[in-house]
Amino acid sequence: MKPSDCRNAADVDALARAMFGQVLPFAGVSHVTATWAKPGDGLWVMAIRDDTPKSEHDFFMLNLARARADAILVTGKVLREEPELRYTLQGSDRLPEALAEWRAVYAGRSEPPLLIVLTSGRGLDARHPALSGEWARPVIYTSNDAELAPSKARVVRSSKPDARSAIRWAQSQGAAIVSLEAGPSTVAPLYDPPCVIDELLLGVHHAPSLPEGIAVAKLFEEDESFGMGTGSHRVGRWTFARELR
Repeated sequence: MKPSDCRNAADVDALARAMFGQVLPFAGVSHVTATWAKPGDGLWVMAIRDDTPKSEHDFFMLNLARARADAILVTGKVLREEPELRYTLQGSDRLPEALAEWRAVYAGRSEPPLLIVLTSGRGLDARHPALSGEWARPVIYTSNDAELAPSKARVVRSSKPDARSAIRWAQSQGAAIVSLEAGPSTVAPLYDPPCVIDELLLGVHHAPSLPEGIAVAKLFEEDESFGMGTGSHRVGRWTFARELR
């Protein structure tokens, strides 16, 4: 089954199980990321560019993670680099509606997730579509003294606004599943002891090489791999897998 073949919640669940074994039940912090299997050198996170390898199933993985989440953590840097980025359920044909139905029926979520934007406030465009509340409910998570332009987003200030404290805040608001869509500089410290990431949803692209600048950071060293996979699925040059800590 292809993502574009999904017509309802049952189709979404069937495809999720084919790709990952299962994604429910789950509670914890999940990192969803597209990587390149660099020959002889592990997995490398790929930057989002026009020439980055694309996959319909990788895009489905991202939107499945959003459909399951109570909170999504991103950064102001992500919004600056992707000025048209929207936090809605996306896909071709009936997939957005099928994902929304899956969120309600299978994941048991009755309202959209929080979208937590971790930022210093510098260069944050208050008119960015991610802050419009189109679907996910935007929250700007920043320092006590940050200067912000007015927007529709809720503002939460912290004396130590980093990814760990943002995750703790989300959990204090009742978020059972926090999905990480931030870049490697933000996510990498979360793997350091004490590791707070409970799950990896991985898209792995297999190719002998990539255009320069796409592979931006190594995901983790091989001896740090979670290694407790619940399933994997190969589609062309891509492998999709779920690993648990």
